Amino acid sequence: MEGHAARTRRGLSAAVIALALLLSLAVWLPPARGVAKDSLTIGLSSDASFINALIASDGQSYKVEWSVFDCLVAYDEALAIRPQLAESWDTSPDGLSYTFHLRKDIVWQDGRPFTADDVAFWMYSMLNPKVRAPSRAFFGGMAGYAELTNPDHPADPAGLPRKPVEVLNPSTVRLNLAYPYAAFLGVLTCPRGGIVPKHALEGKDMNTAEFNSRPVGSGPYRVVEWRKGESIALEAFDRYYGGRPPIRRLIFRIIPDPVVRTQALRTAGIDMLDDPPTDELDRFAKDPRYAVAGIYTPTYQYLGYRLDRPPFSDLRVRQAFSHAVDFDVIVRKVLRGYAVRATGPLPPTSWAYTPKVRRYPYDPEKAKGLLAEAGYTPGPDGIMQKDGRPLRFALKGDQGTQQIRDSAVIIQDQLARIGVAAEIRLLDFPTFVRQLFASDFEAILVGWTGHPDPDPFSYTIWHSSQWNGRNFAHYKNPEVDKALEDARRTMDRGARRAAYVKFQRLLADDAPYVWGYYPKEMYVFPKELRGVALIPAQAAVYQSLRTAVWQP
Repeated sequence: MEGHAARTRRGLSAAVIALALLLSLAVWLPPARGVAKDSLTIGLSSDASFINALIASDGQSYKVEWSVFDCLVAYDEALAIRPQLAESWDTSPDGLSYTFHLRKDIVWQDGRPFTADDVAFWMYSMLNPKVRAPSRAFFGGMAGYAELTNPDHPADPAGLPRKPVEVLNPSTVRLNLAYPYAAFLGVLTCPRGGIVPKHALEGKDMNTAEFNSRPVGSGPYRVVEWRKGESIALEAFDRYYGGRPPIRRLIFRIIPDPVVRTQALRTAGIDMLDDPPTDELDRFAKDPRYAVAGIYTPTYQYLGYRLDRPPFSDLRVRQAFSHAVDFDVIVRKVLRGYAVRATGPLPPTSWAYTPKVRRYPYDPEKAKGLLAEAGYTPGPDGIMQKDGRPLRFALKGDQGTQQIRDSAVIIQDQLARIGVAAEIRLLDFPTFVRQLFASDFEAILVGWTGHPDPDPFSYTIWHSSQWNGRNFAHYKNPEVDKALEDARRTMDRGARRAAYVKFQRLLADDAPYVWGYYPKEMYVFPKELRGVALIPAQAAVYQSLRTAVWQP
């Protein structure tokens, strides 16, 4: 009864908070739908961390940055590379140099001209070890990469025998590689390839600069206000080289509670619902007022661990968890079919995907047997223990994502059935991201953004050289390192695929994660909003907002 009362009190507290948030919507209501509008308000589950494409490391920041920064090139809806800041480019016969011819009509949002010097500054900042650039390893193929990124003695570019960047004239820049790199044009795309201006950041500490809150970009919208934890307001840039966007103002409202966020769409407090609760999608689909749009992107959900520490340094424990956690149940009950079960980090939509990897079917008895092999026995309280230490750990995740919250409870219950105690610790998204990249966790439940090309994230997450970067789980396997190196150093698609197939099989054998599912990226918005394009890259729908328009 005491536990029931505590749960009731918690439920009432949550209801009171939700009611208060709902009441607060009244001050935010835009003009009623059907009235001519020049703004678009989007509901996000959590805030951005930085609005600087060079140092941002989280999906929420990227969602804003799609509209603020442009890149040399961009993906279209067919994932073909098309011009953006560069109007064309030439590739040398040996594949080691890319010469980009920049548009001459581009100005930054403060009116200064965009030139090849900005591209050079951006690239050298990316390679500067003092700049916390999470995507630095994407550019590991650049000439001079090892020398320039040496944290103890970074080289001066002027002293390199072959420089990674050559400014040929104000509108022409050449980027040089150490080896042919098939993914190179792909890693130059937005949002992670967003170019930043030299004149606004030169000589400043990019990690702490005011620019990270009030940036100057070359994109179609400029940041005019950021109320941390509340909203981010963008206004159309009148001098944008691609023409001023039809929608004059974009507002990102931070609404962590998914129930309140959903209700905000129904009451016109927001116009677009990002990552809607799956149990609401069918209702919106039946409502003639709304459009429900979705697409599969290179994104996957997983249960992961710190692999260099017990108990997860033991393969048998990891395999036991893979047999004990039934993500098929989560796909049915939590995702309601808006996802497919994952077998590894590359989704079925990738040309490099293979389904022929080791599987771990749900089997609690087998899981118990593997724990016994690892030396675990039931303790007095039923929790498995070894050398007097119970198999108990903290499971961290983002509190603003309903799927994470629901999945964590199911996983906690499933693990309890084999004598494992998981303590759920849900954090606000910026805090969770900081702890994630600091490897400050025992276990995590998180969705990871992939890339249309398998290289950037396969290499930066799984190569052992990346422990201080995105390999925050501290995975290490020399055979995986070799496969990833082989895949990124050849232009031959067949050879690359063979290397990635080997990589996926090795990873499945190591069971570094419990692979969850590949979610379908979903959005809901009024049918009067036209021109929202679905691009099969994570959150790339935001790229299309520059051409979206209200048409009652």
